[in-house]
Amino acid sequence: MIRPNKRRRPVRPAPEGAPGAGAISKIPLRLAVTKGGLGLELDGALPLGFCDIEQLSISLVGLTFPVDLSGGVARFRHRRGALEHLSLAARRDKVVAALAPAMRGVLGPESPALTVAGIAGGVMIGISSGTQALAFDLLWVPSEGDARWIVCQARSIGLATPSLAAALRAMDAVVGRQAERSGATFIFADAAGSIARHALPTAGARTPDTADVRWGQLESDSFGFRIACDRTFSPPLISPHAIRELELARLTEAADAALAGSDLETARDVYLALLERSPRDADLARRLADLDRVAGDRSEAALSTLLEAMPLAEAGMLAGELLATAGNAQASVLSLRQAAEREAYGPLAALALLRASETTETIRDRLELLDQAVARSPALEAPRWARFALRLELADLKGAMGDAEHLEAATRGAYRRHEVWRRAADAFLARGHHAKAITLFERALRYAPDNPSAVSGLARSLLAAGRSGRALDLMSRAVELGERKGTPSFDSVMALARALAESAGDLPHAIARLRSIPAGEKESLDARGLEGRYRATLGDLAGASMAFAQMRDAIELANEIDSDRAGAWLVEAARFERTSKQDPLAAQRHLAVALQLLPRDGKILSAFREVAAMASQAGRDLGLGAPTPASLPAASRAAAALPDPAHDEELAQMLTDRVRGDPANHAVAMELADVLARLGRHLELFALLSARLEDAPDDVRPELLPRQKEVLERLVEQAHREKRADEERIYSDALARLK
Repeated sequence: MIRPNKRRRPVRPAPEGAPGAGAISKIPLRLAVTKGGLGLELDGALPLGFCDIEQLSISLVGLTFPVDLSGGVARFRHRRGALEHLSLAARRDKVVAALAPAMRGVLGPESPALTVAGIAGGVMIGISSGTQALAFDLLWVPSEGDARWIVCQARSIGLATPSLAAALRAMDAVVGRQAERSGATFIFADAAGSIARHALPTAGARTPDTADVRWGQLESDSFGFRIACDRTFSPPLISPHAIRELELARLTEAADAALAGSDLETARDVYLALLERSPRDADLARRLADLDRVAGDRSEAALSTLLEAMPLAEAGMLAGELLATAGNAQASVLSLRQAAEREAYGPLAALALLRASETTETIRDRLELLDQAVARSPALEAPRWARFALRLELADLKGAMGDAEHLEAATRGAYRRHEVWRRAADAFLARGHHAKAITLFERALRYAPDNPSAVSGLARSLLAAGRSGRALDLMSRAVELGERKGTPSFDSVMALARALAESAGDLPHAIARLRSIPAGEKESLDARGLEGRYRATLGDLAGASMAFAQMRDAIELANEIDSDRAGAWLVEAARFERTSKQDPLAAQRHLAVALQLLPRDGKILSAFREVAAMASQAGRDLGLGAPTPASLPAASRAAAALPDPAHDEELAQMLTDRVRGDPANHAVAMELADVLARLGRHLELFALLSARLEDAPDDVRPELLPRQKEVLERLVEQAHREKRADEERIYSDALARLK
């Protein structure tokens, strides 16, 4: 009889692996007959990181027959056996997904785009980010049960470190402490044993003996990679290419270790000593030259080292970069072209072609190189943005829009797509294509409706198109959005101030907005300059003089500044001091700073001489004498020795700034067109007129069309004279359409 208050003893589950236990069915092992004996093998794939263990078989030694099999796997899984076979498989997409986060920081703070491809006897790794790309090979050179990989054939473009150093750091980040690195060789000692110790305990089995297994060849296909080890495998047959790389890795072990540790001077000394032992060794010469490339000011020495060991055609992208630094543009373009043709990694080849396009001297060659770069790596942004800018410069609006649409299609996420359209819209607006800029800013706002910069850009486009009412409202909203987010959009403040002054005629409120831009911001230079201009217009001469002085002080203290823009503001400040304030000494001070920025500018030089003469005369009238040469800046003291350049160059720069500040001012634009025509800057004139024609009203088009026809005829004639057939055809077609 059971007492009511007595607790029942809980039922304990059967031990794992015991007969009847539910855990047995979850163990991915099964009994198998191997070589006439009994063994265990996997009953399905077992995941191991980004790999899968497809097959694993163990022979159980020391058994006597007959054997009782009634207990199944559970009866034998605790016996220690010997590993007979192990095969691993890795899908390519899983490899990429696992390696990409580990390589973050190799080329920069962002995660790079990663490519993993099979090559003969190994794997090619390629990573790219922005205008940087790195590719290297991993050769599979196993030694009995040790799995060995050699990092070799490292090549890059745009890196501030040697290619091999970046490749070794990338592999260190991936491998961690799982392998031992010896120079450029990564060694996974007793790799089969490590895998078995990691995987089999989870299946409830003991780790087998792996002493006699050998690794086989690496196999790759479109699916991924496979590799196996077996007791029956013969020693692997290593290709001659792999043997050469193995010998090189042994030779350079100490130097490669120093390189990976960022001890570049030690690495250079060792490479140099090895080059004496192994003369004209192309790989040693390449590594030594790559070190000198990074060191700077050694381009000629690095180039000499490289070309002494190999022909230019075999020197690759490294030679192209060194030649460009040394000033040999033609040879650099040729070398980069040839290297891109041989390169298997598309983004690296595309960036080499992009670098060649930046070095070449003709528009036809530049466009051709950019076309090739885009074809090699269609998803890479840098070459396509470069071609977008060039097409826009050539007034090929359809082609530029095509590039922008491809860039949007290649991006993921609303914010990234917003960035694409905002950048494209800014470029169209800068070139004077107001209607197209309005459309593109509206597309950008579709993805980020509250972005202050995009709202401000749309407002500036509307203002340039003559729709000032809506533009002012949008500019005010852009400023409010920036303040609401706690990150003031000073470019929006600048745009609002300009619109208040130039469209609404509200100079006091425009000045108030400009005063809200603090010193140190990139917009502060223009803010102080505009403040001085607007105060002068209001008649506040003292306030204008103070604003211009603050602007000059900021220019003198700045580490980096746009010399042309700063020079234009200083010239305006000097003109104000000379004409409105009748203060030649203050004007001389502004022009002296301008001469420091632009020492060969003839217009500034002439103005400086005039105000210097006025200041000298004023000093004599007061009995003070003329300023001594030592009291003037060096650029000013050297001014008398410089020849006067053409006045039109300065006038063109000034008018260009005015057109950018007020694109709707047709009179200024036509004055700029006259100056560009006199200077023979036909391509800039063509772009200016094309932009004006796009949005021109009917009463203005008769004035623009003859000018456009004339400049196209000059471009056709120039292209024909210089035997640039492609450009001649482009301009001839445009002329035919115009007629």
